[in-house]
Amino acid sequence: MRQEAILHFPWDALAALQYALTALSSVFNALYFASYRPFSKRRRVGALALMAVSIALLAQSLHWGLLPLLLGRSWLYTLPDQSRLFIGIPALLGSLLITALILRQLTNRRKK
Repeated sequence: MRQEAILHFPWDALAALQYALTALSSVFNALYFASYRPFSKRRRVGALALMAVSIALLAQSLHWGLLPLLLGRSWLYTLPDQSRLFIGIPALLGSLLITALILRQLTNRRKK
C-alpha cells in the first residue's frame, strides 16, 4: 500500500526546499545555455556541456527529492533526516555556482 507523503518538519521541509531550489536553478541554467549563441566552436561545446550538467542536476533533484516527496516515500526517506539534506548539498552548490556565474556575466554585459 502506498504511504502518504507526510512532511516531518523541519528536516523534510528543508530537504524539499533544497531540492526545489536546485531544480529552479537548474532550469534557469539549462535555458540560459540553450539560448547561448557564441561565435567559437569551443564555447558552443562548453555551453552544451553545461546545459547537459544542468539537465542532469534537474533530473536528480526531481528523482531523489521532489517526486518521492509528492508521490510517497522512497529509499531516500529511510535515511536519517539530516542525511537527506547532506546528499543534495553538492548538487545544490554546483547549480547555484553556475547560476551565480551566469548572473555575473549578464550584469557585466549590461555595464558595457
